[in-house]
Amino acid sequence: MVTFPEAGAAEIKKLNNPELLEKWNKECMDMSLNQAKQFAANNGFEFYFDWDTPRTQEGFYRLRGGDVNFSARRGREFLRFGDVLWMETDLPDLARAKKLSVEIKKFHPNKFLAYNLSPSFNWSTSGMSDEEISNFCQELGKLGFVWQFITLAGFHLNALASEKFAKEF
Repeated sequence: MVTFPEAGAAEIKKLNNPELLEKWNKECMDMSLNQAKQFAANNGFEFYFDWDTPRTQEGFYRLRGGDVNFSARRGREFLRFGDVLWMETDLPDLARAKKLSVEIKKFHPNKFLAYNLSPSFNWSTSGMSDEEISNFCQELGKLGFVWQFITLAGFHLNALASEKFAKEF
């Protein structure tokens, strides 16, 4: 079970053509299905891809976590209509945030980025130094992440306000 770009890359690897593989990896995320098929035909390869195999029961596509390329590509499209793009990672990850920011800012330099500082982050096991942890939010800000938030804190605040209101009512 692979993604469409991975399926194309696998076929190119069989051709032992590093230049073509580099070109595919650089361009495939911006190709339509027809463009990708034409690219393959023009470069002497073809491949079959079953679009239903990687889907979940609900119809979503399974992707390996952490692939910022798909997020950036989708984000570019969403930001044609929206004002802000929200990023959430499983761990505090400045490198992935930077990659997303760079890819988005190429096409939408004036759009806002948001980052969920998840309460599930285990900062002490993140591999970051105390200084890196201390500077994490400032570094995100430099990358264009103007809204940094903790969703769980919002839920707790809502619950507290609801409880206080109910008791006073």
